[in-house]
Amino acid sequence: MEIPPQKQYTPKQYIVCYLDFLGIREKLFSNMDYHCSEITPEQQTTINRFSELISNSLDILDFAIKLFSNPSYDLIEKFCPSSLQETITEDCKKEVLQRLQGVKYSIQFFSDSLLIYLPYDNNNRYEYMDSFSFLFSLYSNMFLSTVDQGILIRGALTIGTAWEIRSNYLFGPAVHEAYLLESTVAKHPRIVLSPSLIQLIEKTKQDAKRNNRAIDESLLSTAIVSDYDGVSMLNYLSISNFSLSRNLLDIKSYISMIVKVFDAIKKNYISYYIHKVTISTEKLSHEAELARRYYAMLLFFKRNEKPINDYLSSIGESPVCFDFDLL
Repeated sequence: MEIPPQKQYTPKQYIVCYLDFLGIREKLFSNMDYHCSEITPEQQTTINRFSELISNSLDILDFAIKLFSNPSYDLIEKFCPSSLQETITEDCKKEVLQRLQGVKYSIQFFSDSLLIYLPYDNNNRYEYMDSFSFLFSLYSNMFLSTVDQGILIRGALTIGTAWEIRSNYLFGPAVHEAYLLESTVAKHPRIVLSPSLIQLIEKTKQDAKRNNRAIDESLLSTAIVSDYDGVSMLNYLSISNFSLSRNLLDIKSYISMIVKVFDAIKKNYISYYIHKVTISTEKLSHEAELARRYYAMLLFFKRNEKPINDYLSSIGESPVCFDFDLL
């Protein structure tokens, strides 16, 4: 009997993002009988909130997939803030469409984690740099919206070798690296970037400058920031990560969002404030771990208050004031 030829799975370069929704297991599964359908009212509230959050996030990602696959003006209008719907110009639409040409990505969702990936083609590296700013905007908005709903995200972005098994299932070193970065390097709510991805962006920017190619200059300058520990992370407070298009920037919505998120973080931190004395210990209680996560985010706001206000001042806007009395 003739043995059919073995199918070949060709390794390729992929941009991989691994996101972990923190605290879901503790909220849902603590004191829950896995073989019983009865749940507490608090667990039901968490289930509703998390399910709605994931549904909304997937709606945004589904939109992005459709837009990447078949860019259209109608989809752009649906994505933009409602306050700008009547002011979107043809130039705005052309800018967005140009940044998204030829880039497609896929999603895997399991338990409380999300894997988003897209194949990388170095021959189209300049186009990918423009598309990165769109992806960074998606991740930043998802990150901020989950905080506002009491759910935190920790994640990692990298580039590396992997291969796709059937549709929407990626396997390989790049996936493993993204997971390790999320679980061992990120440590608290933030989305970190691997050194290899930073090097790729830096090299492409240098190549673009030598070849007189225009790419998004916010990459590495404001969209990405080096955190207190030297780890590169997505700057979710950066104005450059807030809008799909630089020409569609809604400053009022940006200010409202970051103030709202700061208030939510501070409120949650205060609720666990009694556990602050144990934040530095190796074995943290669940409440102290939550306090540590929110504390780290408050410190990030504190480090970025001046850059935010410097930018607002440069465009004639009033500064925002964050109350750090408890820090």
